[in-house]
This record gives sequence, structure tokens and C-alpha cells, in this order.
Amino acid sequence: MVRISIASSLAIAGLAVSSLAVATPASANDDLELWPTSQWAVEEFDDKCRLARSFGAGEDRTMLWVEKGSIGAAFNMTLIGRPFRHPFGSKISVQFAPEPEYHRAYLTTKSSQGRPVVSLFGVLFSPTSAEIESDEVSADTKASETVDYDESAYASTGQIGRAEYAERFGAINRLRLGGALMEAVTLRTGPLEKPFASLGECTQRLDARINRNTEEAATPTEPVDLERWAGIIQQNYPLQMLREEEEGRIGVRLTVGTDGRVSYCEVLSVVGPTSFNDTVCLLMLQHATFEPARAEDGEPLVSRYQTRVTFRLN
Repeated sequence: MVRISIASSLAIAGLAVSSLAVATPASANDDLELWPTSQWAVEEFDDKCRLARSFGAGEDRTMLWVEKGSIGAAFNMTLIGRPFRHPFGSKISVQFAPEPEYHRAYLTTKSSQGRPVVSLFGVLFSPTSAEIESDEVSADTKASETVDYDESAYASTGQIGRAEYAERFGAINRLRLGGALMEAVTLRTGPLEKPFASLGECTQRLDARINRNTEEAATPTEPVDLERWAGIIQQNYPLQMLREEEEGRIGVRLTVGTDGRVSYCEVLSVVGPTSFNDTVCLLMLQHATFEPARAEDGEPLVSRYQTRVTFRLN
């Protein structure tokens, strides 16, 4: 059953299904190590900022995108290249070394050129707690799959002058991904302090512009055909989470373009496994429709809309 509350949250119910196969994690000694083959580049779009760099060469050439839509702690991450072909299993491991490793779900597709793509929504550098307590989350929630998105525990990319920020981001020098991958991959990123500072500066400009549109709009962004796309989300309870009888609540902020379609989805809060992140954002991007915010003269504006999605078992 789907219920829409005044707070614009979606309550979604589902039933258990059969189990899925899980891959055996690769050891660090088996890693495919890829070194940079380009400089970091930051690009500003209407709805997001993107930090990009390529790694490796030949058939192993990989592109890393890190995208942010606001100055919050979480970001979206996309990896494009042959090393990410045919993942097998429900969880991918993520480690911004020397930060702790954690496991989470992922999405796969192919690029316009037919190259394998792995995408992750609502990525953090590391978990900030072993578990988030909530009456709505099952008692057997896996600690390694649960992330606390309390932004006060992170040095925001907008606070680039803080000593804690420089020390933490400067210490990170590689990104390791394994778990469901055929072969664990280590991207030798180098220190992330300066590239993430540049991403933060871009994000601050973007955030100010879209917030101004949202706050000054004569008419706000409003959902269109909500019952239809809420029903689609209802029918897509993540299968692995059903098997494990997991529940969760995801807070997201959507960037809505002038055409009323969602162009960017960012995770603001999570209660329960982060495995729900990708499902929510993907379905919102594919199916959610809105009447865009409009200025006094009726011109449509790029703006934001916040909502919560609750996954609850019957």
C-alpha cells in the first residue's frame, strides 16, 4: 500500500522473495591497480557539479565521476570501463583508503559507447556509526551496510578552510572497489583535498543559484501524476532487501528541470541499509514528474523538491 503524507513521504510495502547469489570478496593482493592518465577536471552543469579523472590505459581504461548537487556530505559516483563488467552479487565494497571499508548496493548499465558502467547514489567516505537505531528498521540490520548521514560528523566540501577537512581528505590516496566485481580495482587517486575543494567551490555556486530559484519562485515545484509513479516505486522493493527482510527510510532531494523531469537525485538521510539509495534515486530519475517552479512571468525554473521514501514489510 502507498500512503502520501503531508510531509510528502512514500510508504512502500513488499513481500519476501528467493535468495540471490553473493560474490566472494577479492583480496587486496589480487587488485587491478590503475594509475591516473589525466588531471582532475571539474565541470558545472545546471543541476550538478562533476569531478572527473581517467585511470589506466588500453582495455582497462576507467573513468571516475564524482557528482554533487549541494554542499551536503554525500555524493554520487560513477565508474565507466571494462574492469566493471559483469559484476556478480548484491554488494560492492568501497574503501577510500585509509578510511574504513564498507559494503553497499550498486547499479549497472552500459554507456552510449557500450562500455560497462557501475553507479552508486549517496556515497560517503566511510560509515560514521555501526548502526542507526529506529523502531522502523529490522533488528538484524547489517552493520556493514548501514551508514549514518549526519553531516555534522563530516567536514563539508563547502568548509574548505577547516584543518580537519585538509587532514582527512589529504590522507585519502586511493579508492578500492571489490566485492561483487570480477576483480578488485584500486584507483590511485592521490590526495583528495584539492580536487574535492574545487568540487566544493563549484557546488557552493550551484547550491546558491538553485536555492535562490527555489526560494524566490512565484509558484513552487509540485508533483504531477503522483499516484502513478508512487505505484511504480511500490512495485520495485529491492529484491535483496526483501530476501533479507530489511526495511529502511530514505530522504532525498531532487533537482527538477524546467521540463518538470528529475535531472539529479541526492541522498540526504538514511535509516537502515544504504542499499535502498540506488533504487530510490533510479526510480525517481526514471518516473517522477513535476510541474516546475515558475517565476512571476511564468518562466520555468530549475528548482528542488524534497521527499522521503519508506520501505516497510507487511
